[in-house]
Amino acid sequence: MNASMRLLVLLAGVVSVFALSSSSAFGSTGTLTITGSTTLHEDHYGNVVVAADNATLNCAGHTIHGNGTHGDGTGDGILVAQHTGVTVSHCAVAGFGTGISVIYSTRMTARENVLVGNYEGVYVEGGDHNTFIGNELRLAGGYGGIDVWFSSNATLLANREIAQESVYGSPFGYRLAGSPSGVVMQNRADGYQATAFMAVLGSTNSLFSGNTSTFEGASFYVGGSDHVTFAGNDLSGRVDVFQSGSTQVVANVLRQGWISSTYSTSTAIIGNHVIGSHNDGIYVDGGSGHVVRGNDVRGGEIVGISLTGVDLTELSGNVVTGNATDGIVVGSGSSRVTAFGNTSVANGGCGFFVDATDSVFKQNTALSNPTYGFVATTGAVGNSFVGNTGLRNGIDAVDKNQPGANAWINNRFATTLGL
Repeated sequence: MNASMRLLVLLAGVVSVFALSSSSAFGSTGTLTITGSTTLHEDHYGNVVVAADNATLNCAGHTIHGNGTHGDGTGDGILVAQHTGVTVSHCAVAGFGTGISVIYSTRMTARENVLVGNYEGVYVEGGDHNTFIGNELRLAGGYGGIDVWFSSNATLLANREIAQESVYGSPFGYRLAGSPSGVVMQNRADGYQATAFMAVLGSTNSLFSGNTSTFEGASFYVGGSDHVTFAGNDLSGRVDVFQSGSTQVVANVLRQGWISSTYSTSTAIIGNHVIGSHNDGIYVDGGSGHVVRGNDVRGGEIVGISLTGVDLTELSGNVVTGNATDGIVVGSGSSRVTAFGNTSVANGGCGFFVDATDSVFKQNTALSNPTYGFVATTGAVGNSFVGNTGLRNGIDAVDKNQPGANAWINNRFATTLGL
C-alpha cells in the first residue's frame, strides 16, 4: 500500500470515530443509552436511557440538558424502566419534564444528583425498594420534588428541595401515594409556600422523621392512610390528618401552623410544640380513640386545643398558654372524653370550655383566663369535674345547665356560679 492509500485509510478511520462519538464542541447529543458502568467526561444534550440491570451512571458533575428553562421542558432526563440494581449519581439534570423517572424498577439508587428547573424532580411508579439519597431539587416554575406512586419500601433520605413560586400552582416536596412501608427522613424544603411539604395518600406503615421545612404554610398531609408516623420534624406550617387511621404525630415543632385530625380514628398527637398558630393549635373533629397528650400549645390566634364530635378520647398533660380565645374546648357532639392533668393559662377567653356529654375532667388547672376557668354549657350533661383547680380567672367555674346535670367534686375554686 502506497503512502497516498495509507493516508486515505487513516482519514476514513478518523471520520468514522468522530461520527460514532456523537460529540460536538459543546458535548454529546441525542439519546444516550447506558448498559454498563459509565462515567461522563462532558455534558450531554439530550435524554439518557438506562437499558440494563445493575448499570451505573456517574455524571461526575456534568449536566444532562433538556429543552426547557423554567419548568417548561418535556420528556425524561434520565429514564430507568423495568430494571433492577441501577445507580445514578452526581448528575446535574436540567430543563426536562421530569429530571429522573423510575418506572417499575427495583432497588434503584439515585444519589447526590442536582435537578434544576425541571417541571418535576423525580417520578417513581411501581417497583419496590428504590432509594433517593442526598439529591438537591431546584424547582423554578415546576410542580414537585420527589413523587412516589404505587411503589413499596421507598427510602427518601437527606434530600433538599429549593422552590420558587410556581407557574403551575404551589409545588410540593415529597409524596408517597399508594406506596406502603416508605421511609422519609432528614429531608429539607426551602423557599416558596408549598401545597404540601410532605404528603402520604392511600399508604400504610410509613415513617416521616427528622424532616425540616421553611416553606411558609407548608404542610404534612395524611389522607386515606393507616399506621403513618410523623415524628421529630420541624415545620413552618401544619399537619393535616384526613380520613386516616392510627396516625402518630409525635414530638414535632410547628411554627405558625397547627395539627388537625378530621374524620379519622385513633390519631395520637403527643409531645408536640405548636407555636403561634394561625388557627386552632390542635383541632380534632370526629372519630374515636384519639390521644392528645403532653403537647405545648402557645401564642395561637384562636383556640389552643379544640375537640369536636369525638368519642372515647384521651386529653392529658397538655399545657396551653397565651392563645387568643379559649385555651381548651371540648365541644358539641363529644362524649366519653377523659381530660386529666391539663393546664390552661392566660388565654383570651376560657380556660376549659365544655359542651360535651358523659366525660371526665380530673385534676386540670385553669389560671388567669379572663372569662371563666371552667364552664359547662347548657349542652353539657353527665360530666364529672373532679379535683380541678381554678384561680385568678374571671369566674373560676360556671355551670350553665340545670343543677345536678354535671357533678362537681373536690375542686378548688375561689369563685363559682351555678354549681
